[in-house]
Amino acid sequence: MRGDVLYGFFSPRVQAGLDLALYGLFFLPGVLAMTWAGWNYAQESLAIREQTFSAEPLPLYPFKFVIPLAGAALLLQGLAEIARCVICLRQGAWPRREDDVEEVDVEKLKQMVHIEGTMYEASQPTSTPGQQGGKP
Repeated sequence: MRGDVLYGFFSPRVQAGLDLALYGLFFLPGVLAMTWAGWNYAQESLAIREQTFSAEPLPLYPFKFVIPLAGAALLLQGLAEIARCVICLRQGAWPRREDDVEEVDVEKLKQMVHIEGTMYEASQPTSTPGQQGGKP
């Protein structure tokens, strides 16, 4: 846990070192514990072939395997963030996130979308005050 007010005054290397320490102390043990416990929970459910209590019983155990899968996905994201911290410690600057993420420009997206050869304009109202009927 960090206070962004103080965190912003630190150099990138100090930020990366702090993040790396916090990932090691809190994130990794927590996610590994969740994944391990979720795996045991799902295995127990599978062993007894757990089902819902209803007129048409449905199996519950496949859904309980989502817990360790979510833990594994979270662990993968954490490993990517740890790698980012290590890169920052080596280079002295944070790697840019904008290189792999691009914001969606709504206006560009509207220009790219065509329906039956015409431009689709979802934001245009069919009529404006003072007009009778459809589009101008």
